[in-house]
Amino acid sequence: MGSQLLVIRHGQTEWSAAGRHTGLTDIALTEQGRGEALAAANTLADWSVDHVYSSPLRRARETAELVGLKLLKVVALPWQRRPLVFSAGTEKTA
Repeated sequence: MGSQLLVIRHGQTEWSAAGRHTGLTDIALTEQGRGEALAAANTLADWSVDHVYSSPLRRARETAELVGLKLLKVVALPWQRRPLVFSAGTEKTA
């Protein structure tokens, strides 16, 4: 099989539960959000993942960690003015 792209959205936050847009606000996961991430971990247990890209925001990093994806590197993205965390071996900016 060729390369595949897997996209995982962060788990629930207090704001997403209330229907609010979080944008770049750094909000942690709720207990339900942590449970959603752990459920995703079970679903993805047999996947082989080569590279992990994540927003530096707490909810995204926590989701990735709970799913079992290791984040190794931070690269600044000019349009966000925020770093992007990923596990690739090279540093690149968009």
